[in-house]
Amino acid sequence: MARLAEPIERYRAGWERAEVGYTQWVEGMLEMAEALAEARAQHESEKVFEIALIKKGVEFHTSADRAALIQMGQDPKFARILLEEARLRSPSAIWQDEAKRRRHRG
Repeated sequence: MARLAEPIERYRAGWERAEVGYTQWVEGMLEMAEALAEARAQHESEKVFEIALIKKGVEFHTSADRAALIQMGQDPKFARILLEEARLRSPSAIWQDEAKRRRHRG
């Protein structure tokens, strides 16, 4: 019985870590989304905004992912639902695939 307990406990610990990590991922994505939406609104164009991100050393996403995050930040309640239920991890894939599908369902 002792041999079975160790892997089962490791399995339980792994599941708990994955759950905590996923929750933190959702919260982190929402924080980035809202911050990017707010910051983008302070710049006259996407190009000027991109240059500002580069100068600050915070150009972490592709332009497609950044655009998706900005859209998520403009509708954080909807974004939370998408992120919590998404099987994907790419912001642009989540926004394009999940949001379109859900909005068409009504």
